[in-house]
Amino acid sequence: MLNSYLDQLQNSVYQAHQELVGFGIGISSEAIKCRYLGKMNGSHTLLEAIKDHNERCSLWWVKVTYRVH
Repeated sequence: MLNSYLDQLQNSVYQAHQELVGFGIGISSEAIKCRYLGKMNGSHTLLEAIKDHNERCSLWWVKVTYRVH
């Protein structure tokens, strides 16, 4: 029972490590722990991503508008 739990924990930590490698994020024990616990630094909600996108597009539109006139 305990060995099974430890195996699952080891696999989950390994998966968190692999995800960090895939994201190109620096590997550290803290980064792996945060990924394993679901507390990624710099992660955003969908609403935050949309807000960021809209802000970037509005700034782009202002630049384009001023260049044309």
